[in-house]
Amino acid sequence: MSILDAIIQGVVQGLTEFLPVSSSGHLAITQHILGAGTGESNLFFNVMLHVGTLVAVVAFYHKLVWDLIKEFILMIKDIFTGKFKWSKMNYNRNLVVMLIIGLIPLFLLFLPIPGTDMKLKDRPAFRKSCSHSNCLFAHSHKRTFNNRYYP
Repeated sequence: MSILDAIIQGVVQGLTEFLPVSSSGHLAITQHILGAGTGESNLFFNVMLHVGTLVAVVAFYHKLVWDLIKEFILMIKDIFTGKFKWSKMNYNRNLVVMLIIGLIPLFLLFLPIPGTDMKLKDRPAFRKSCSHSNCLFAHSHKRTFNNRYYP
């Protein structure tokens, strides 16, 4: 991959990351058009593009990120000292609570399945049939024990 290819892919990543489109999909299309290589070096480059995006976002929102971290610590302190009140939450505390609620489905993917050495994300049927947007809804009506589905 040439430096010009890397610059073009960086620009595509930067332009599409904050739009409601798939930046990874646009990178794949750009790499196909440019004839960029495949394999581990390409995977490493894609990961580095996303790490660069993460660094840029954290640098841009560093004050908000730091405020949310402080508010999370204060909220934990208030919960353990009995001073926490749902009705008295400020904007940052409300945002922290919404982030926690929004991340619960992600944490559920990594809980162990009772009676097995697997996690929900490791189930072949789960990986095969789920996309990012519907994976929890697709299997919410099924319970898994000992590698069997029970309706």
